[in-house]
Amino acid sequence: MKFPELLNRIHDLSLEQPEIYSVENRNMLNHETEVEYYLEREVALRQAEQVWSTVPEDEKDCYEVSVHLGELDETPRFIVLKKLFKAYKKIYVSAAYADQWIAERKLALLAAGETETEAAKQAKKQLLQQYAIQPVVAYGMFAGYDYAPLDK
Repeated sequence: MKFPELLNRIHDLSLEQPEIYSVENRNMLNHETEVEYYLEREVALRQAEQVWSTVPEDEKDCYEVSVHLGELDETPRFIVLKKLFKAYKKIYVSAAYADQWIAERKLALLAAGETETEAAKQAKKQLLQQYAIQPVVAYGMFAGYDYAPLDK
């Protein structure tokens, strides 16, 4: 929903301090950004995944899709508190998800006859072909970043 719709929905539902999520689709060539707002985290994340899936592969360098958790101030305006999803060139996944994905892929490669060293190398290479890893940070917008694809 657009911002005016969000304000009406919050008013209609009599929500005092709702959790609000924005999905931003930014054209990195001119920084024009389409923003939609949601009241449910999973819905916002699914929408961001869907938006990213519609960007043609040869245009992924030109767009950034992100989901932010935020709140309204008294103005009202949306204040971003935390980034929950980022896709620019690739989808950024949490370090924990990356480690799990690599471990699972490594086991599959070992079962297929690869050596321990080659399986580990190939598993990481395959992850990085599909995802980027968001390092763990202690503060700021990426603190506690825990994104893992909803449909694995």
